[in-house]
Amino acid sequence: MRKSPEMVNMVRQNANSDFEVIVCYPSIFSPPVFFGTAVKPEPLLFRSIDARIASPGDLLRRLEEAGHGQEVLAQFNVGEVHGYKPPAGWVQGLQFRPLGPEEKAALNAAQVATTERSGDTD
Repeated sequence: MRKSPEMVNMVRQNANSDFEVIVCYPSIFSPPVFFGTAVKPEPLLFRSIDARIASPGDLLRRLEEAGHGQEVLAQFNVGEVHGYKPPAGWVQGLQFRPLGPEEKAALNAAQVATTERSGDTD
C-alpha cells in the first residue's frame, strides 16, 4: 500500500475489521506448450471477504515511519478464497477495502448463491 494521510486513517480506523481483498494476475502459470505451440493462459482474479490485517500495530508503525507516497508492505490473514475470470477492465495487483458486518453478510449470501448456481460446492 502507498502511504497517504487517507491510507493511515483507513488502517487506523479499521485495523481489526474484516476486509475484502482482491488480487488480479495476468496468469499464475508459465504458458503451457502443446505440440510446440505456447498457449496464453487467461488472467485470474482471487477474492476473499474473510481477510484481516495480519499485524495491525506493526502495519500502523511502518506506515507512520514511511515517507509520504512510499510503498509499505501489507499482509493479510485470509480465510476462504474464490477464483474468477476477471471482468473487462480489470486492474492487475492488490485491492482491498474494509467491510462492515451488514455488507459482509450480504456478500457472503451472494457468494453462496453464486456457488450454488454453478454447481461448485467445494
